[in-house]
Amino acid sequence: MPLAEKSFVLTHTVKKASELKENEYSYSPSEEHFGVPWKMGVTRKTGFLGFYLYCDNKCETQKWSFSVTQTLGIFAVTGKKLVKTDNAALFEFTDSNKKVFWGFDNFMAWDELVKNHTIDGDLVIEARVKINKMSGIEKKKLRNFDESVKQFSDVVLIVNNEKFYVSKLFLAGQSSYFEAMFLRKFDESKQSEIILNDVVSQDFQHFLELLHGEKAIDEETVAGILKVADMYDAKMAFHKCEEFLIKESEKTLKEKLQLANRFKLDKLKNECLFKINTAAEIRSVLMCNLNEMDPSVVGALLQKALALLPFT
Repeated sequence: MPLAEKSFVLTHTVKKASELKENEYSYSPSEEHFGVPWKMGVTRKTGFLGFYLYCDNKCETQKWSFSVTQTLGIFAVTGKKLVKTDNAALFEFTDSNKKVFWGFDNFMAWDELVKNHTIDGDLVIEARVKINKMSGIEKKKLRNFDESVKQFSDVVLIVNNEKFYVSKLFLAGQSSYFEAMFLRKFDESKQSEIILNDVVSQDFQHFLELLHGEKAIDEETVAGILKVADMYDAKMAFHKCEEFLIKESEKTLKEKLQLANRFKLDKLKNECLFKINTAAEIRSVLMCNLNEMDPSVVGALLQKALALLPFT
């Protein structure tokens, strides 16, 4: 199973986009993802729609950098869409106080945009962003598991060269994997330091925070925590992530179904299917490669689609 990637989606409706004047800009509200504020912007420029993704990070105390791959899209209620991905390389920036943006000056001809992609002058825009690497920007830790808590721990878990000082009994009570490791006659039960493989240190930090009662689950951390909880059979953490996705998360139905399929979250899957009742909603969750979808989901969507067909 691949490591949880750092990705997010921005969606915004530009009101009266068709009335934008030449070189006039309209921006989406800023949203913070992975410790950085992001927004989208569109403009009317020499007969075309200009469409950009902005990084509003302004850190004056340290150098920061990361690289992203971004996909920008515009959508219409009618189902028409235009999506462009910049496979170019990876955008990297280190200026500590400069607004950074990238995108397309000629995303689409303005006349075509107004004719085929606006409803009552409004335009739906979306940015899908994948962060390939980042440095100098870290999400604030909710709890420390470093040497400062050494007196309360009896084992050190090492993840990506980062040390986590933890209690064997506490972890054993939360995870069948750690119960077997620490309380049965395995070699690890006698070791003071243990290396854990195939897990990201940041995801493990969030996982430990959740186990210790912190509110560690959010839109960015939930997939990583699910991966760790699944790997170490930590049922409480696993169920809390599913509960967040059902009750609080603002991820799209498509994104939720992808997580439900990946981690076998049946309650989440059923909740998503219950909310899908129109052709537009069915279309919104379909993936390009149906072979990657849960067969039971494909079957349920087919039944819903057939039910919407008019009787002849």
